Amino acid sequence: MGLLVPVFYSIHRHYSSVGRQLSAGRVRPGAAGQNHVVLLVRDFDVATAEAVGYLRSFRPEDIRPVFPCPAGAVATDVQARWRSFVGLGFPDLEPIDAAHVTSGVRRVVASIERGADDFITVVVPELLRQQGLLSYLVRNRALVRLKASMLRTPNVVVTDAPVVLEQ
Repeated sequence: MGLLVPVFYSIHRHYSSVGRQLSAGRVRPGAAGQNHVVLLVRDFDVATAEAVGYLRSFRPEDIRPVFPCPAGAVATDVQARWRSFVGLGFPDLEPIDAAHVTSGVRRVVASIERGADDFITVVVPELLRQQGLLSYLVRNRALVRLKASMLRTPNVVVTDAPVVLEQ
């Protein structure tokens, strides 16, 4: 009970804040700008394939696939694998520092030019094993850190593309 009350209170505060913004006229319901997408590609696996399928379902105009790599440049063979993996319609992989994925993705998000009504969707493909919450948090620290760091960034939405593996 001690954990539920603060969680429910924070949800109530969020909805109250959204209600105040709507009544003040700062946010117009139904007004939507362009959706810029940043796709985190860590591997060419089933989770990334799911994320690519998700992106194809709503066809955003601007997609920026980013790939964590240590060398600062995506190897030619990796780019070739990416092209054959996604086919036509997707740009080449953009390198980000593999040691600092969170700051690399944040830097890409900050570099996107956008209008007042535009927003950015950061798509994070994930392979999940049937595990407990604590195990998930320990095994996926970098992804949890990335998703948490984007929570308070205005006009940025983080979308998980999870694939649950059977054991």
